[in-house]
Amino acid sequence: MGTPNEELRKRYKVAYSYVVNNSDEAIPMLRAILKDAEKLGDHYIYARVMNSLGVTYATIGNEVMALDCYLQGLDYAAKYNVHGITHYFYNNIGSRYQELESYEKALDYFLLAEEDLETSLTLGEDNAINFLVTYLNLGDCYRYFKAFDRAEKYVDRTEKIMETYKVTPYAFPITLFKATLYMDQGKDEVVKGMIGELIEEAKKGKENLIDYSRFVKLLAGILTKLRDMDSLRQMIKDYAEVAEESDSVQMRLQLQEHCMDYYEAVGDWENYQKACVQHAVLYRERRIQENQETVQAINVKIQLHRAEKDMQEIARKAETDALTGLRNRFALIRETKNMMSDCIRQQKSLGMAIIDVDCFKQYNDTYGHKEGDLVLRKVAGALQQAIAKNGEVFRYGGDEFVILMPNVEEETCKELAQKIKERFATLRIENAKSTVEEYITVTQGYAVGVPKRMSVPDDYFTLADAGLYGCKNRGKNDFAIKRLYQNE
Repeated sequence: MGTPNEELRKRYKVAYSYVVNNSDEAIPMLRAILKDAEKLGDHYIYARVMNSLGVTYATIGNEVMALDCYLQGLDYAAKYNVHGITHYFYNNIGSRYQELESYEKALDYFLLAEEDLETSLTLGEDNAINFLVTYLNLGDCYRYFKAFDRAEKYVDRTEKIMETYKVTPYAFPITLFKATLYMDQGKDEVVKGMIGELIEEAKKGKENLIDYSRFVKLLAGILTKLRDMDSLRQMIKDYAEVAEESDSVQMRLQLQEHCMDYYEAVGDWENYQKACVQHAVLYRERRIQENQETVQAINVKIQLHRAEKDMQEIARKAETDALTGLRNRFALIRETKNMMSDCIRQQKSLGMAIIDVDCFKQYNDTYGHKEGDLVLRKVAGALQQAIAKNGEVFRYGGDEFVILMPNVEEETCKELAQKIKERFATLRIENAKSTVEEYITVTQGYAVGVPKRMSVPDDYFTLADAGLYGCKNRGKNDFAIKRLYQNE
């Protein structure tokens, strides 16, 4: 047994082998790995699995779910700065445009894939296929735009990679691309001499190529243009073996389309009609499958939405004081850092107040902890009313509260401190054993000033705390305001 991450990668390797021929089984396997990758924080595997999910959905004809996976994967890779991964998504998105003959869009994405590969990775045995596929895609786009010289340069690159790193499954698409390139240049006789090789390579490629059906469709187009019906019939026979062994309705649909094209070309109308009927039956089956997949997709999205809401609620509760409803010290520390960063950037002043309830122990001893809790809630409410929208109140712990105020000056802090003092005098919450007044009072310590780049939150906490305890020693129910870097 290896580490959890090593075991996860082994599971992914097994699941990936199902992507080509057992798509329905691959999806739950990949989703389980996706969940575990997120738990382990294995960002690379998470992104790879998201891409494989997209490929799987594309294989069974669910382009919407496929695209959703690719876009989510791109966002995830950007969020977690996962290097050398985005070419997968760019190539797959580009391939969808390529199939729809929207070559300008396809080229944009293939160029992004090339940029990611050549800036993030060095060509080697582990990634040779990635480079080969990208160059093959780019070559096909330039062929479409009749930039034949550039297309041929990319063909040369793919052949060198195949020979150097023994990427033999890609012999079929490379030879097929060369044939298409020759056809576009009017070199039909050259292509005719390649047909036998193409048919043989198509047989070898069927077990290893995710895009096998797409390549077969391209080959069928070439054979139809050349009117080579014998080779087309052989190709359909070979493809039928793959389609019938597969669990993919999409592949069986494509098989019937090839049969329809062939029977139409040779004038076999009886078999043409049979193929049309079979195509209609499969099309209906595919529609039912799509509906089921749509329901599944909706369910997954709702589950993800609920999970996200649950995580947000957990995060909110983790930063919320259960007694007062204020945010707690964990949120305070994070918010102090954020506000300091903003103030440093904008050269604005930041104010912090530490507020302590006077003689709170005596209050608890006299009235009980239940009443003490009620007082803390009242104190929280009074502080929130006093600060209004000019800052935020946090419960630091016990009977201590902290107020953060961005963009304030010393005079503003003084006005707030006086307002809070008067507020408690007006509330007059009885505290018979207080050594200060007959009602609840608070002591306040303030720190205010523009933070510097080397400043830390403790600079404010320490200064405000010193002001607070200075007031406590002088008799409480008062406030002190200290300026950051006052001696400079």
